[in-house]
Amino acid sequence: MLATIHARLISLALIVAVPLVMATLFVIERMATEQSAAQRNTLTATTRALASAMDAELAKYAVLGHSLGTSILLDQANLQEFHRTASQAAAHLPGAWVVLADAEGKQLLNTRRNFGEPLPMVTPLKSHQLALQTGTDQIGGVEIGPVVQRPARTFHSRNNRGSNRL
Repeated sequence: MLATIHARLISLALIVAVPLVMATLFVIERMATEQSAAQRNTLTATTRALASAMDAELAKYAVLGHSLGTSILLDQANLQEFHRTASQAAAHLPGAWVVLADAEGKQLLNTRRNFGEPLPMVTPLKSHQLALQTGTDQIGGVEIGPVVQRPARTFHSRNNRGSNRL
């Protein structure tokens, strides 16, 4: 009879414990799923906010490129005065500079250098040429700038005379 009482107690414990363990596992799984969904929503919102901030920053460079591209100084081929104007305009965007290059990628001026100093070719040349070919703004990758010798993000804006590299 002791064996049957012992067996009944074990059976009773299992009858009570198994559903409790199953319910606990279900609750843990649900909490993990909800936490994962909450993290995914937070990351999505953060990514959207960062993308919006990047779009706003890039829009500043686009406005600078387009406004400089319509300068009468370029029509007059007054590159020295254009260099001064572009330097002043770029000063309003910390860390920015302006490069004016011809279709082959030869820099005609760079606001990080004094006007008339020898300048290297534009890098990356592919983004520069694509801006000229398509007539659309191009965002290049992060490149080591040939003049400043530090990483820089490039933005190529085409105008009727060539490409401004910001």
